[in-house]
Amino acid sequence: MVIPSIVLGTDGPKLESIFLVSERLLVEVKNPTGPPCFDFVDRRRVLNYRISLGEHAVDRAEGQPITYQTASVDLVHFTMFRSTINYAGLDVRSWLETVIRAIPIVTLLDQQGPRES
Repeated sequence: MVIPSIVLGTDGPKLESIFLVSERLLVEVKNPTGPPCFDFVDRRRVLNYRISLGEHAVDRAEGQPITYQTASVDLVHFTMFRSTINYAGLDVRSWLETVIRAIPIVTLLDQQGPRES
């Protein structure tokens, strides 16, 4: 599955990076407009899953205001390693559904070891 990480730039939303999600790996491809660099992490090793939602109002050059929906999903993998997937646009719901489908929150439970009945 492919998830765009989109931030709000000076001219509106812009692509920050692309996340590629497989059954076992989460790959972030950074700097999509220049020489790429890659981060790889085991998708099943998410220790903390934080979702932040918001809005950001912008006055366009032609005078019309627009309000962008914003979101970030922070995934902590190890003590010092974190992945942040961002969104800025007009359809946060679809984007967030894609993220949760690709990286289910239940991932946190899958690595906790045996559960008590």
